[in-house]
Amino acid sequence: MKPTILAFALLSAAAGNLVLAQSTPVSPPAPQDPVQSRSAQSSPGTERTPAPLDFTPGWADVAPTVEASCASCHRAGGIAPFALESYEQARPMAAAMAEAVRSGQMPPWMPGGRTPPLRYERKLTDQEIGVIVAWAEAGAPQERDMTPSTPQTPGQP
Repeated sequence: MKPTILAFALLSAAAGNLVLAQSTPVSPPAPQDPVQSRSAQSSPGTERTPAPLDFTPGWADVAPTVEASCASCHRAGGIAPFALESYEQARPMAAAMAEAVRSGQMPPWMPGGRTPPLRYERKLTDQEIGVIVAWAEAGAPQERDMTPSTPQTPGQP
């Protein structure tokens, strides 16, 4: 078997000989297009600003996103610590769900923003995040409220 550079480096390090690699200058990455695909979204630890909504979403608005992007882990017997398969299971977790998607911690997605778009990525769009956050902030209602949420001007009825 022919020794490789890695094998040589490992054997040298094990023998107490520090092997330093010569550094090669690297140019900075090219600026990214601000109009990115979903692959540039939801990096863990990146706070996201959800898209504003003109209605209060209900569970029927949240459920498709949960089903597509969360339920593979958040199901009975799944690897997540709790299931999100029904309104009854999701409602008590609404605040945690909103924080997790807003912060980019959920759904977990290891490829970074430089990775080309992948067919089955689980990243959420700003619209999907907006629906989950608005639902949680409204108290996780079961039914959608289509009443526009326009702020009242003080002194007006």
